[in-house]
Amino acid sequence: MPNIVHKSLLMVHTVSYDSRHLEHQVECLKKLREYDYNRVKIPNFEFNVYRNVLTIHMDYIKGKQITHEKRYLYKDIIYEDLVCSENPVSVLGYTLENFIISKEDKQIYFIDLTDIGVSTVSQRKRQYNIDWVHEYPEIGLGINTGDKILK
Repeated sequence: MPNIVHKSLLMVHTVSYDSRHLEHQVECLKKLREYDYNRVKIPNFEFNVYRNVLTIHMDYIKGKQITHEKRYLYKDIIYEDLVCSENPVSVLGYTLENFIISKEDKQIYFIDLTDIGVSTVSQRKRQYNIDWVHEYPEIGLGINTGDKILK
């Protein structure tokens, strides 16, 4: 077996936008690099724009998606570090498919960098309730967010 010094695997995400949304998304990606979300990590990424197409090259995170059965293990971390983040740019959607638990470092990674944007904590709480609480209410993930829970 060869002595590998370094290897990497990249994920490429390509999206076409209208010009107004493209500019907004580019600004959000620039800001995303500046912010820290404590226990939720953002993979290393680069991006470029050609005309109306945004291409994101992001480190592939080897690991497993958070499952419905095990999401209770991560709900407080995601709620405290993403939903309640004081950063104006944060996650807009909290679907389980957007979160990977890294095989290498056991950290939670948010991987859909096109699902970020400017939002208030109140807006994020509402979306979290939709994506995590109401999607599967039978497992009892209700968190008192201070907002009315949407049905």
